[in-house]
Amino acid sequence: AISDPSLMKTLHDQGICLEVCPTSNVLTRCAASYGEHPLPRLVRAGVPVSINTDDPGVFAVTIEDELEHCRKDMGMTEEEIDRCMLVAYGARFTH
Repeated sequence: AISDPSLMKTLHDQGICLEVCPTSNVLTRCAASYGEHPLPRLVRAGVPVSINTDDPGVFAVTIEDELEHCRKDMGMTEEEIDRCMLVAYGARFTH
């Protein structure tokens, strides 16, 4: 999505939430590294994003681990991470 401005606009305008799993994206080489992961750019562009763990049993990661990668390796602010958590709450399928 990050390489397609039209898609980014659609995601933003229609409030389509992307579920992003940074560790599995890095381990499966969808992203070259945490530092090159598009998550911060998506958030800063106003795309609704939730931060997830994918399969914790396979990737050996917790949500706390993912949030720490967002802070330390991706340079995301607490405000950006909090926004992702609020997006996740709003995008849940329980209501």
